[in-house]
Amino acid sequence: MNSHRYSNRKSKIIFKIGRFLILIFFTWFLWSKSNLVFYARNLECYTQYGSCPPRIIGSVKWLLNTPLLKSLPQKEVENDLRQFPEIKTIHLYRRLPRTLVLSLEIRKPAVLIGPRVLGAHVAADDEGVILYQSENPGLPLLLFSDLVKPGSVLNADQINAIKILDQMSGLPDNRLIGKIDNHILSVFFPQNVTVLLDLSQMTSNWYTTLQVILTRSKIQSKMPKVIDLRFNSPIVTF
Repeated sequence: MNSHRYSNRKSKIIFKIGRFLILIFFTWFLWSKSNLVFYARNLECYTQYGSCPPRIIGSVKWLLNTPLLKSLPQKEVENDLRQFPEIKTIHLYRRLPRTLVLSLEIRKPAVLIGPRVLGAHVAADDEGVILYQSENPGLPLLLFSDLVKPGSVLNADQINAIKILDQMSGLPDNRLIGKIDNHILSVFFPQNVTVLLDLSQMTSNWYTTLQVILTRSKIQSKMPKVIDLRFNSPIVTF
C-alpha cells in the first residue's frame, strides 16, 4: 500500500515538473517568434521643425530590422549622431508592431561667427555650440579672427555676447555686427550707431534703456554715434 502511494506521489511530481518544463519551452518559443515578428521595418525621424534631414537619417539606417521587444540601442545611436553638433537631445522609442521612431531636438542658430569676409562663417546657438557652416544673412555676425570648428564650445564672454546679439537682432532692420575686445562688446548698428557693453558687469536694464534711446532718436530724427551702456547711467554721444 505504501509503495503504491509513493509511486503515485512520484508520478504527480514528475508530471508537474514535465508540465513546468513544457510551459518554459512554450514561453521561450513564443518569445523567440515574437522577436521575429516585432522588428523595425519602418524608421521615422522627426525634429521640432519637421522630418529629419536626409544626411541624419542616412547615418542611422542600420536601425532597420532592430528587434522592438528588446532594449533599444540608445547609446549606439547617440554615438553615431555625435557627428552632428546641431543635435541637442536624442530620444528613441518603438511604435509596435514594426516602427522605430527617432525624436531629435535641434539647436537653433543664434548668430554667425567669423571674419567680415564671406565664405568663412559658422553658425552658433545661444549656448555657444558651433553648429555648421552658414551664410544666413538674417543672423547677427560676431567677428572672430580665428577659425572655429563645428562641435566646439565658446567661452563665457563669447556666449554672453551671442545672447546679447540675439536679443538685439529685432531692433534694426539690417544685420548687427558685434566685436569683443577685453570684455567689451561693441555692437555696430546701421546708420553708424555703435553700442558698448561690458560683458564682465552687465547692467540689469540695459535692453530697456537701449530701446528707449533708439526710439527717442528715431522720433527726433537724430541718431547717436555711440550709446555707452557700460555704466548704470548710459552715455550717449552724437
